Amino acid sequence: MATPRPDRQPCSTSLRSIPAPHSPARVVLTVANSGTGADRGEVAVDLAGFGAITLAGPHARDLAHAAIVALLATRDLTATTIVLAGSDLLPGVPDFPGLHRADHLPSALDELEARSLHRTRLLELEALDDFATYRHEYPDDPLPAIVLVATSIAPADTGRLAAVLGQGRRLGIGALLPGVALPDAARIALDDTGRIATARPAGLSRGQLVGAGACRLTAQEATDLLTTIAQSRSDELDSERLALHPAAGPNRPNSPGRRQRPGQPSRQRRHLLGRRHHHHRASLTRKQRQQPRPSRQPRRSA
Repeated sequence: MATPRPDRQPCSTSLRSIPAPHSPARVVLTVANSGTGADRGEVAVDLAGFGAITLAGPHARDLAHAAIVALLATRDLTATTIVLAGSDLLPGVPDFPGLHRADHLPSALDELEARSLHRTRLLELEALDDFATYRHEYPDDPLPAIVLVATSIAPADTGRLAAVLGQGRRLGIGALLPGVALPDAARIALDDTGRIATARPAGLSRGQLVGAGACRLTAQEATDLLTTIAQSRSDELDSERLALHPAAGPNRPNSPGRRQRPGQPSRQRRHLLGRRHHHHRASLTRKQRQQPRPSRQPRRSA
């Protein structure tokens, strides 16, 4: 009996066909296409809403590759930050704005723990409930969603990972774990043809996951597309630098809809370089900063 040919999805061919996240306030990822022709539709899951999602089956890594590209295939440089743990997955992809590679999972967890602490303090200072509320209230100054991608987890790291992801929905942090088995985690399993065979829990997606064709990219396809994204983002940052310092080269306009004071780095650049202006937030909340300053009384002569 002939082996069925894997059902390749259109999302494996170009950036244009890779669906982008649906909502800036959620870590939503299209993982499959269901139906055909006019009935064809995208099936998405909320990564942060379920903490960790494990991927199983012979095409698990290809689904992870497509997921990474989909999350980064957006013009908003601050929408998502991918943290790759180790060099096992996509070793040919260097760091670029929006994608950071940690040497190993413990190092990646160090970074996520620091980001979790900062976000917790930021939400407390702004008197907001969660990441989604922050992005809704301040769309011009968003926090990027953070997605950890790891292909193995040592028993010694499971407790730290569970602690970080326990606050995932509130802080906008999720994990995609191809080839990892976690008993209590959400799970998507692919069959030999690249279709989703099982998915748990039942509420993992509002759409019908089981039987849908998973979006997949080979390692080389994903590397090529991520290289294109990296170059595009590098060019955009160069444009920002030239806009701030015209003497350094040809003057280029800022990103549409972004206003900044002369000499002040853009909000996107502060996010990408990890230099959020949170030091002065510890003494003044946004609401306090927006209140008018009291007028200074004239000094009386002696």
